[in-house]
Amino acid sequence: MKISSVALASLLSFTLTAPLWASSAVVLTYHRVGEDDVPSTNVTIAQFERQLDYLQQHDFNVWPLSRILTQLYSGGVLPERTIAITFDDAYLSVYTEAFPRLQARELPFTVFVATDPVDQKLSRYMSWSQLREVKAAGVTVANHSKSHAYMVRYLEGETESGYQLRIKGEIAYAQQRLIGELGEAPMLFAYPYGEYSIELMTIVKSLGYYGIGQHSGAISAKSNPQALARFPINERY
Repeated sequence: MKISSVALASLLSFTLTAPLWASSAVVLTYHRVGEDDVPSTNVTIAQFERQLDYLQQHDFNVWPLSRILTQLYSGGVLPERTIAITFDDAYLSVYTEAFPRLQARELPFTVFVATDPVDQKLSRYMSWSQLREVKAAGVTVANHSKSHAYMVRYLEGETESGYQLRIKGEIAYAQQRLIGELGEAPMLFAYPYGEYSIELMTIVKSLGYYGIGQHSGAISAKSNPQALARFPINERY
């Protein structure tokens, strides 16, 4: 069953009105828009436009993710119906399809970038030039690791210290590339595949990053800053 405006409404209204969350937000995560050959990580253009229509028609407050987190963890209160829109992996369709539609509606969003595919100039990913363009337009561009490795798993024969060095290197290298190409990068880290462990969370915390997953739920000041929830959206959910 493909996601509809009714389904999105149910998801957002339930989460944002839950009494346990006095000041909370919902974060949506997308990957691709209009790439019909990969439906598991894609939304159709028609679906994406309907979802954006719904958010605007029902007066949702679409804020940058970094603004939401600053407000929550500084003791501030969010307005009701606050959400953030994010994209993982910096696929080319984010630039060609999502960016112009979001820009036309003046809706902010965040792109999490694994830097190796961009450096390797893979055809289905954005280029550094395109990332600079979206950043100049106000889009937040943040860290999704160097290689998009599955970070919760040790390599064969890897020691604890070796694992920690490798993970820290993945995150630090990507942050350096983002800063080198874009001039700055926020302290936001999206776990590859949305998966994390206590050990990985501890590393991310030690480096000073917010850690962002892909498990469903709202976020509030009570949320673990290294285990922040997002609702993953695709053609069927």
